[in-house]
Amino acid sequence: MAFYLNYNTHFSLIFSLLSFSFSQFDVVEAPSPAADSCNGIFLSYAYSSRTKLKPTDPTHQPYRFESVLMVLNNGDEELKLWKVSVEFQNDE
Repeated sequence: MAFYLNYNTHFSLIFSLLSFSFSQFDVVEAPSPAADSCNGIFLSYAYSSRTKLKPTDPTHQPYRFESVLMVLNNGDEELKLWKVSVEFQNDE
């Protein structure tokens, strides 16, 4: 997996190959201790689950991935834009 973080003037979020719904996150977990010691932008990614979907082509089994991404700004400057790309290695 590769992560790319970039920020400029607008807020933008891109997830590649992730099924994501804000309604799934009713409970917000407390930031990890590492977030407390960060004096800039803290990025946390946690894989939650994987579910097989009905295959249209059994040789290329589709999956649904669920994850939680948290961006926490502990710095003095406003985070105006950020972009994240989550990439998979095995044609998921």
